[in-house]
Formats: sequence, structure tokens, C-alpha cells
Amino acid sequence: MPQFRIGCSGWAYPHWAGPFYPPDLGERDRFAFYAKAFNTVEVNATFYRFPTRAMVQAWARKAPPGFLFTLKAFRGITHLRKFRNTAELVRRFYAAGAELGESLGGILFQLPPALHFDRDLLQRVLDQLDPRYPTTLEFRHRTWFVEDVAHLLRERGIAMCIVSAPDLPEFVVATARHAFVRFHGREEWYAYRYGEEELRGWAERLRTLPVDTVFAYFNNDACAWAPENARWLAELLGEGPSPRGDHGGRGGQEAGEGRGEGVGGRVERMEVSEPPGSGAHRG
Repeated sequence: MPQFRIGCSGWAYPHWAGPFYPPDLGERDRFAFYAKAFNTVEVNATFYRFPTRAMVQAWARKAPPGFLFTLKAFRGITHLRKFRNTAELVRRFYAAGAELGESLGGILFQLPPALHFDRDLLQRVLDQLDPRYPTTLEFRHRTWFVEDVAHLLRERGIAMCIVSAPDLPEFVVATARHAFVRFHGREEWYAYRYGEEELRGWAERLRTLPVDTVFAYFNNDACAWAPENARWLAELLGEGPSPRGDHGGRGGQEAGEGRGEGVGGRVERMEVSEPPGSGAHRG
């Protein structure tokens, strides 16, 4: 059975104070609290601003032993240039991630939803990815979720992201030594609470994947459902006590205000000006 790394897509959400974080917990203490509950986190701040070595090294210093970060690749690569003339940017992003040392779980590249299946585009992408690092490619248009694409990724040792999201197929496939799952919300992006039976079904599927490690991140940050659902899934997979009563019984539909990471350091400005968590793009 694989090793499981279960966590959330970010940690510094103000609206998690109360449902997940103690109401009086300071912003600087949120990561330490989060890292006691989960063994991994997906960082979306690096999608908005290109990370510097100093910033990444600061995260590594704060991480407890065994904790892993997945960095989401800068959108200048994936969304603005769409992997055209980006080989050097991709190399630099991997180099920044490598500053995490043993705390690097992997790198996530997400294609924008407007991009339909294109074999030439896929070849251009794969030629720039570095399988020496655990690398995942996420597609947002349903035309990509076919076995031919999975076969091409498998040949390169790149994980095809398994997604739970509206209007996208749950294409559960292993194409690398690790598997990668993003829970965005089955019926509504970011504002959907997964039920116990849904997660029980996911746990059964994830147990059978022929991989060394499964990374699973909850991106349904509204109303702190992400940490709640992450704890439930961890409990179902036998990853330690995660009592459901801690965060259960909440209502409401308001979505989170932004992508939640405490940057905690200088960031390198490139083609974009929006700050991390501005809501300019939901992950």
C-alpha cells in the first residue's frame, strides 16, 4: 500500500480562524499549528509570484522533520506563456524548489482550462519537465483525460493529476512513482463539503494505486472544509487520529477570500502584479 501525504492547498486563510485555527492564534503561528495536523501542504503563492531562494529556505526552516511541500508552478510559465520559450523559467523554478531540500514533496504544473488537448503542446510541456523531481501535470479541460495522454506521461515518469471537480472526469490513473490528487469540490469549485461516504470511496481507490506515495490536497477552502475533509480522509486511510467532531456541523456557502499561504519573505516580481491570495485566480 502506498504512503499517504494528506493536506490542504494553503494554510494562511483568515476565515479558518475558529473552525480550524484557535480564534486567538496569531498569523505567524498558523503554519506551526497546521504542520502538527498534517504532513504536507500545497503552496499556491508560488503560482502568483516567482519564489526566491530566501523565501523557500524560510519555509524549509519552519517545517518539522518529515513535512513536505508541493510548490505550484508560476503562472507566467503555465498560463501567460503556455510553455512557450519557458525552458529557463522552468529550470529556475525547479532550482528554487530544490532549496527545500528534504522538505520538497514535488512540483505541480497546472494548464489553464482554455487549453484543449494538443499533442504538440503536450510534447512542448513534457520536454521542459524534469522527472528527477516528483512532478505533476494538472489538466483543466476534459479532452486531456484519456489513456493516450496518460501513456505519454507514463513514458516520462510525470504524474497525471487526479482531480475531483465540477465537469471534469475522475480519471484515476498512475503514471509515475507518485500519484497526486486535488479535491476542488465535486459539485462546486472550492465551496463543496465532501461527505464521509464520498471520502470512503476515495480512500478505497487510493489504497489500490500502484505507486510509492499518494499526495492528496483539499482545495475546497470555504468554511474550513479543506482541513476538515483532509482529516477525515487521513482517518479513513489510517494516518492517525482525526476526530470528525473537531470541525463538524458548520453551514454556509461563502468562498474563501484567496489562496492561503503565508509568504513570509521577499518574492521576485515578474510578469504579474497581483499579490498571493488576491483572488485573481483560484487554484
